[in-house]
Amino acid sequence: MNRPTRAAATMVAAVILVGSVSVPASADDFGGCYGPDGAEGCVPDNFEHTFCFESNMTSAFIYHSRNAMVYLDAYSSYYDNEQSSCSAATDVVFRQSSGIPAYADYQCLDWNFWGRCEQARIRLDAADLTTSATRRHSACHEIGHSGGLRHGGTVDCMRTGLRSESNYSSHHIGHLNNRN
Repeated sequence: MNRPTRAAATMVAAVILVGSVSVPASADDFGGCYGPDGAEGCVPDNFEHTFCFESNMTSAFIYHSRNAMVYLDAYSSYYDNEQSSCSAATDVVFRQSSGIPAYADYQCLDWNFWGRCEQARIRLDAADLTTSATRRHSACHEIGHSGGLRHGGTVDCMRTGLRSESNYSSHHIGHLNNRN
């Protein structure tokens, strides 16, 4: 299905007025599509996250990605459903890659009529994610994007860079549970 028009997918930046001074809203605005070509962090079509691993995934990457999905399941309204093989109906497809421009990335591949993400791809870079802590953080981070989260300033896995956090703050869990 084609992506909705840019006007339908564009988020309007929120501004908080403090006295007569305008202060931009927090960097972790929820929902909508953002990033290059509006393909990152789109709100998913529903709370079910079916997921699969492409055949090139090693056990270490599968282990941390699966645990990150279980964490999302346990601490939010999302529920996971692992599939033995990937199909067009899979919500999140995990791929192990090497040489991608970032440690890991998320991209919505297909949108529904309402601008919600139908299927997404998460790539994890084997060349850069060489420790359990960085694999765990990156899987949590990219799965957060698949739930609609943007990069945030709180101390959780939505902070960028090679870090060790592998959970979501209560603030981000609130966004995940509300999906709007």
